Amino acid sequence: MAPSKRNAVVCTMATVVASLGLGLLPSAAHADPATSSETSSSVQAQVIKMQGDLANANEKYLDAKIELDKQTAAAAAAQTQFDAAKADVDAAKVQVAAIGATSYKTSNAQSLQAILTSSSPQDLIDQLGTLDTISAYNAQTLAKYAKAQKSAAANKTAIDGAKAAAAAAEKQISDKKAYYEAELPTLQAKLATLTAAQQVQVDQASGQTQGASAPKAVTAPAAAPTAAPAASGSAAQVVTTAMAQQGKPYVFGAAGPGSFDCSGLTMYAYASIGISLPHSSGAQRGYGTPVSLSALAPGDLVFAPGHVAIYIGNGTVVHAPTPGSPVRTMPMKYMNFDAARRLV
Repeated sequence: MAPSKRNAVVCTMATVVASLGLGLLPSAAHADPATSSETSSSVQAQVIKMQGDLANANEKYLDAKIELDKQTAAAAAAQTQFDAAKADVDAAKVQVAAIGATSYKTSNAQSLQAILTSSSPQDLIDQLGTLDTISAYNAQTLAKYAKAQKSAAANKTAIDGAKAAAAAAEKQISDKKAYYEAELPTLQAKLATLTAAQQVQVDQASGQTQGASAPKAVTAPAAAPTAAPAASGSAAQVVTTAMAQQGKPYVFGAAGPGSFDCSGLTMYAYASIGISLPHSSGAQRGYGTPVSLSALAPGDLVFAPGHVAIYIGNGTVVHAPTPGSPVRTMPMKYMNFDAARRLV
């Protein structure tokens, strides 16, 4: 898919979701007083599941986009190699044609001429040696032609494979986009029925259920600071940048400055110190060095399945949680964090 087409896909999603994003935030005024506790619990459970499903769809979309970019680049590189190999084939064809037209007519005559015109035995040896050199050159030219043909064929296969992989990634992007856009209005409507207190419960529960099969993280203190704790140097800049985004909406595929998804927030914060991260929580797991969850420092990236956040100290992270929840801080105990990486 061309860059302009892919950019259009992302812009379309950002526009659709941004138009709904602020409306996703719940308000007590929207709660139905007649709603039973049983019904409220059911709605909460549905919201929790939908938030997790949509967040996971977002991450899969981002992974597919990275794969698309990778395969598109691979196809371009293979095409360049194919073009070079084809040029070698074309050049070798000309030489091979010339060899074929002259070798039969001239080889015997040249050998006879060398014998008749030699002034000495050494001169004859020298002339015949020259003919052997010409013959060897012709053989090299034929070998080069065969090699160029083989290289061109291999690169054509690589191009076809990369294009097929890119097409598969493009389809996955389209599928995830369609799923997200179809489900988001339903999530908006369900969130509108919850009170502020119920929303807090949803936030806590959605963190605990995201990646439920993952190992439990170290339990952190419940208190959440309202401002970034003391940090030094580049780590302090990362934390400060991330904390400054609090209140901005979660938007599918967004990386700032007005909205974010989870890996978009971490990408944005680290860009402030000149570190470029991929827009995918899974891909970000490969950056930096591993650090124990019991030895975290402000600025560390902490991961749960399909999610990434920034540790700010005191057992607390700042993150873009899920659709319908803006950038905020959260005690680590509310999510199943299973890994951490230190980049600064």
